[in-house]
Amino acid sequence: MKPVAATVGTFDGVHRGHRLVLDTLLDTVRESGADPVVFTFDRHPLTLIAPQRAPKRIMPVEDERRMLQQYGVRVVTLRFDDKLRSMTAAQWLRSLRDNYGVKIMVMGYDNTFGCDGRMLSPDDYLRIASEEGIEMNVAPQLEAISSSTIRRAITSGDISAANAALGRPFALSGEIINGQALGRKIGFPTANLCPGPDIIIPQRGVYAALALTDDNQRIPAVVNIGIRPTVSDSGHISIEAHLIDWKGDLYNRTISLLFIDRIRDEIHFPDIADLKNQIAIDTQTAEAILRDYLSRH
Repeated sequence: MKPVAATVGTFDGVHRGHRLVLDTLLDTVRESGADPVVFTFDRHPLTLIAPQRAPKRIMPVEDERRMLQQYGVRVVTLRFDDKLRSMTAAQWLRSLRDNYGVKIMVMGYDNTFGCDGRMLSPDDYLRIASEEGIEMNVAPQLEAISSSTIRRAITSGDISAANAALGRPFALSGEIINGQALGRKIGFPTANLCPGPDIIIPQRGVYAALALTDDNQRIPAVVNIGIRPTVSDSGHISIEAHLIDWKGDLYNRTISLLFIDRIRDEIHFPDIADLKNQIAIDTQTAEAILRDYLSRH
């Protein structure tokens, strides 16, 4: 039976820092001949440790798993419960060795695990791993890239910074639900997206995006995230995408919106005519942004 080379973490977003860890794991595998395994969790550990501080996710768990598997690794999703939470770093490593055959571990430069992890230095992890018969390797450092910094960029509307750290456009996926059909009445029909309740949403405003349909069409879009102050006083946040020069029915279908750049803040207009004029301007702006993006990708 082949030995296992593993890494462990939340991997939310599978951003550039995560991919550096994965590359280090794969380099290790090429040298050692071990099988590569990524251990991740069914939920963010803070949902159990400190629920009030648990962050919204950058991407759904199933998308994270699918993206990790594209690297050619086996993904093991562990249930993060009180038993797992109470394990020390030594117990963690012992469990991975005994239950999964782990002989090599790759850690991110700022990664910690075990209930005593915050008190341990990188040298401590190396020592504990050696005591448990596991070779420990540390991935190179990639400054200023973390899931936390990406979440802050998204919630502040800095999609360009989020995308740079992710290494790809931030995406929201969900089923298209019925809206008020106001956009259709004023000549700009919109698809109303409903992502999962645990997914992070960008700051209110208007964005240039690419809509990826469930039949793999990629359509330029202008997206409004907000409370629609010109036409509603409900205060409810909606995500509405106008697919530019596209006709069809997306109700009850699933699409992904790939956010490319932010255009402007959400604005209250004095009347529908002004709103309609601004949407036309936003559409032109989005088309220019997306033409430039597609010419480079």
